[in-house]
Amino acid sequence: MSDLNSELALVTTDPRVLGAVVAGVATLAVFTASKVYDVWVTAKVKRDSKRRLINALYTEIGHNKEELIKAVEKSPSTAALMRALAEDDRRTVHMVYARNMRFFEDLKGELHVLPSALLGHTVKFYNCLESVYAQMDGFERESFKTMTPAGKRATMENLIEKMLEATALASLARGQFEAHFDHLRD
Repeated sequence: MSDLNSELALVTTDPRVLGAVVAGVATLAVFTASKVYDVWVTAKVKRDSKRRLINALYTEIGHNKEELIKAVEKSPSTAALMRALAEDDRRTVHMVYARNMRFFEDLKGELHVLPSALLGHTVKFYNCLESVYAQMDGFERESFKTMTPAGKRATMENLIEKMLEATALASLARGQFEAHFDHLRD
């Protein structure tokens, strides 16, 4: 046993052995610290990316809601539409609506990071927005031009209803964003 103690004492006092042990421990510490840092940076990049996605969609939904409201407010009343069509039934409806889906389209692959309820409200809003756009596009089609005045009125009323539905869905989606992400409540 004393031979073992004397060899152990020799190993712990030998500067070459101590240097090797210290170098090994230091290498392991630096390696571990670099891996912890890499994990932290990756998590921060993901958090920042998610925050940008959330902010972009929240803002885009708000912009679309404002544009929908403007379009509805500028729409002719049913009575005004019927008077104009009575004067000339070949008239068509012209509505301007600045639809913006750039972020939604560009970020579709990243939407999975949103909570399920929020994702559902967001997708419902954008689907309704597509429906609004398709209906507005229909005003330019020959089939709309050949409709009866009552048919044109019904189409216009349906569009206004769809725009109001999209506005309500935008409010729901934005409310969900605010409920899930504190920084949007400011």
